[in-house]
Amino acid sequence: MKKSKLHLMSWLLLLASILLISCKKDEPNQKKETPRNPEVVAQEQELLKLLGEDEGIAFASGMKVGDTISMAIWAKGELEFKGMKPSEYPSRYPDVEAWICYTITDPNVVVKGDVIAFNIHEAPLTAFVASQAPNFISFNMFSCPNITDLDFSHCKGLGFIRTGNLDNLTRITLPTEPILKNLYLWTSPKLEQLNLSKATELKSLDLSGTSLKELDLTHCNKLIDLRLDYSSTPIPDISHLKLELLSLRNKNLTSLDVSMLPATLIYLNLRNNKLQGSLDLSLLKRLNVLSIADNQLSTLKLHHFPAQLYAQSNQLTSIKVAEAENKYYEEDWHDGKEQGWYPSLFVNLTFNKMSEEAITQFLDKLFTNEIPNKLKGLFLVATRENENAEFSFGENAFTPQHLEQIDAKNWMPVGYTKSTGGLYPINSAVNTAEVPTPMMSQGYPSLELMRENPLDASNESDARAFTPHL
Repeated sequence: MKKSKLHLMSWLLLLASILLISCKKDEPNQKKETPRNPEVVAQEQELLKLLGEDEGIAFASGMKVGDTISMAIWAKGELEFKGMKPSEYPSRYPDVEAWICYTITDPNVVVKGDVIAFNIHEAPLTAFVASQAPNFISFNMFSCPNITDLDFSHCKGLGFIRTGNLDNLTRITLPTEPILKNLYLWTSPKLEQLNLSKATELKSLDLSGTSLKELDLTHCNKLIDLRLDYSSTPIPDISHLKLELLSLRNKNLTSLDVSMLPATLIYLNLRNNKLQGSLDLSLLKRLNVLSIADNQLSTLKLHHFPAQLYAQSNQLTSIKVAEAENKYYEEDWHDGKEQGWYPSLFVNLTFNKMSEEAITQFLDKLFTNEIPNKLKGLFLVATRENENAEFSFGENAFTPQHLEQIDAKNWMPVGYTKSTGGLYPINSAVNTAEVPTPMMSQGYPSLELMRENPLDASNESDARAFTPHL
């Protein structure tokens, strides 16, 4: 009897062990990392052999002998090249001293010396090695479609990584030391995983155009700048962060959990989504740059009026403000840094449905605070197709009295001309421009930004269109 019980117990223990192992295999929290590309690993090993014990970087050019390639390499002291030599041809950027055109003499290129930074655009590189560059601090790579795998795990000083249009990048390994401060991975549609667990010093993260399956920012407590524009990457938990800038343009958002937004936000960009109904941002007491343009919002609630408000192309019938006074304007503007957040005050309400009463209430509340008296601002009230057409207020019920009220506060009511992109002052005689020439030619240095959406005017590089102080 005892033997049978012992036999049964043994079988039960064995079964429990099997079940435990099976559960561990299927445990959802255990993430499988994207495996390294064996061809890239083999290329890296070959490059390391060529480097030997010398300091430097190396890369597989993917080019034939005699081809030319442009790049910029910054270093302390002299460099020794193997696999390429300076060419007589001009570089991609001949006006930039660091950019040089080289002739390929071997597909595998080795650059020996104290390399600190590397920048390359539009090249068929297939592998890159910087593990033997102890002072390597900056990496830039754009439009290199053959790159599938980048490994920076051994780069102990790398604080800046910026890539763009790496269409086939499936894996990037970040430094294991907590040194990385700026990470920009623009338009890498095949990149599904990103391990930021060691990036405890990260301040700026731009994943515009990526398709990560998930994004974990648990350990990124110093992050102040996050951009997920044009990206299917889900919005992570950011409630614990002290973000100052959050950009979520073109993400097809139909709703937004405003309770997750950090109260530290100064800049919030929600342009070109599908947000509807009411948006309540009244808990954001430091907000001074807000873009909600190109949505379907009907009402907007704010704690105060931001210094720049881009609310065009919605269905807004009212904008409600809890407090007229903007207590944080002085703090954010006079912050001791070279450049503030907002060079000019600006409001754009075109293509909405504000009634005369709603506009009157809006202006009364706006002009009770002190900001308009400290800095001249622009108030975009009308649009027209070309210079020969009359300005139109659309469904917004602006009146000559509203324009006079704006002008009396030293703000300038302006109209936008679609064909030229010019901004023209509008006087109180509705639909007429005060001057025949656009303001762009009248010495307003910041007006190049002041179009339908000045902060996001360029598609070349979303992050370059508006770069806050960091």
